[in-house]
Amino acid sequence: MLARARRRSIVLTATLVAGALAGGAACRDGNRDGDSGGDADADGDALADSDFDEAVCDRPFPLGGACDPLRQGCCEPGERCTLVASGDGGAGPVEQCAPSGTGSVGTPCSDAGEEQCGAGATCHAGPFIDACARFCANSGDCPAEPLHVCSSLEATGNVYNVCVPATISCDPVARTGCPAGYACVLDMPNPRLVVTTCAPAGIHAPGEECSDGAGCAAGSGCYEVEGARSCYEICTLGTTCPSDVPCAEIGHRTLGLCPNPTS
Repeated sequence: MLARARRRSIVLTATLVAGALAGGAACRDGNRDGDSGGDADADGDALADSDFDEAVCDRPFPLGGACDPLRQGCCEPGERCTLVASGDGGAGPVEQCAPSGTGSVGTPCSDAGEEQCGAGATCHAGPFIDACARFCANSGDCPAEPLHVCSSLEATGNVYNVCVPATISCDPVARTGCPAGYACVLDMPNPRLVVTTCAPAGIHAPGEECSDGAGCAAGSGCYEVEGARSCYEICTLGTTCPSDVPCAEIGHRTLGLCPNPTS
């Protein structure tokens, strides 16, 4: 049932990457200047500060970890600084170095490590799917097209922030209102509100799995239902879907999802 689709707040929660490196609050010295082999974050632009003060690597960071997620400092080449579960009875996340993945900002990711995010990003919990989100200090660090805003991560005690999609007046049915390469989808900025926003467009058709980072084609979105992620066609409430079933409500005033034939 679509009504059982997962709805977690994209603004207030963060998915912590599993498979964290054990122990180790000691500073690494392979990338003490924060270069990460080229100063590139998951967007491909410079995130690390070339003037990164290596002395900070010898002191714990705000959550007690060993590196700087915002400037990607204190990790070795090929690694990224991200937030991982502390492993201390659910005491919360800590800053720690982990292998750098290939997931770009906005692509689906997994807390099981199936799609790790690139340097400068973390796997962030959305209402229907988890996606790689960029660490930020303020909204000026976030993409302008499509518009993103810098939102605090409650799980960190609001110490760290990530860029999340802003509400955009686009039309997923008419497939308008988003820049090239992006599609209008339904998202949930808080547990009681479903809105339209822009997300990277992919290649998967409704009914196909969408956990590999490619995303769904325009007119559809990647949502988790009954523990499985797949693409669902977005529809207008009161209309009939191609499968001859009504457009299902998910909390938006005028839009819903078409159940897939296998649902």
